[in-house]
Amino acid sequence: MSDNAEKVLQEALEQGVVQYPGTPSPGELGNTVAFGHSSSNLFNRGAHKFVFVRLHQLEVGDTYAINYNGVQYVYRVIIREVVKPTQVDVLYRQPEGKPAVSTLITCDPPGTANYRLVIVGEQISPSPTANIATTIEKPAESELAKEIPSNAPSLLSRLFGL
Repeated sequence: MSDNAEKVLQEALEQGVVQYPGTPSPGELGNTVAFGHSSSNLFNRGAHKFVFVRLHQLEVGDTYAINYNGVQYVYRVIIREVVKPTQVDVLYRQPEGKPAVSTLITCDPPGTANYRLVIVGEQISPSPTANIATTIEKPAESELAKEIPSNAPSLLSRLFGL
């Protein structure tokens, strides 16, 4: 992802949850990827600095919902993992036998940009058999992100470079 695209993504995060560019929307087949902040860093702008603060409480088997275009999509958590920011494969993976999934990503631990918490859920309602095929194609190898986007710099990283 270019520096400019990262800047655009960071600006969008100030408004709330952001769907990762180039991923299908809820109601389409594939992996919908969304990012959100997980801490109320005083130096971050925007009213949604803590939108994913409770994401850390989700465990495999739990459910969550995404409301999109007037439809509530319900997902059951099938993967919960913490990854390095360079593990960008989570942005594009499609678990075998799961036609419609969503991936929620935030920084871990909250308030830092050291790692990323990744929650993957399989769509359970409405039935994914009603989903339409996406027209979005995976980006070319040269266009793939090099790092999973993060929160804006934390207070500690601003002061001490952590």
